[in-house]
Amino acid sequence: MAKRYRWIKIEEDFFRQKEVKGMRRLEGGDSYVIVYQKMMAHSLKNDNRIYFDNVEDSFVEEISLMIDEDVKKIEATLAFLEKVNLVEWASEDELVFNQVDELTGSESESTQRVRKHRAAKKS
Repeated sequence: MAKRYRWIKIEEDFFRQKEVKGMRRLEGGDSYVIVYQKMMAHSLKNDNRIYFDNVEDSFVEEISLMIDEDVKKIEATLAFLEKVNLVEWASEDELVFNQVDELTGSESESTQRVRKHRAAKKS
């Protein structure tokens, strides 16, 4: 099966969104924005969701393990994201990132190869 590459597009107004501005104003808010972006990136391979696999004692501890961030930062980030409806719990074991669909781009491996080949021919 061909590989599919996915990425999160940070649009020019990402940091001007009220939710992101509000998060940045919190004490430690700049770190929370990075935690949010890391969680969104991790959710790409699972249709904008993060699942709890019971590897750690809690979901937050497992997210901490996945993205290499402090548990307290993740708790604070999730609390804020829930408050502003950027994440929602589909179940105790499933967290959905509501904004990821509109920020996601993708291409197949063959598309990437053709694009690189065309660029090389221009050079």
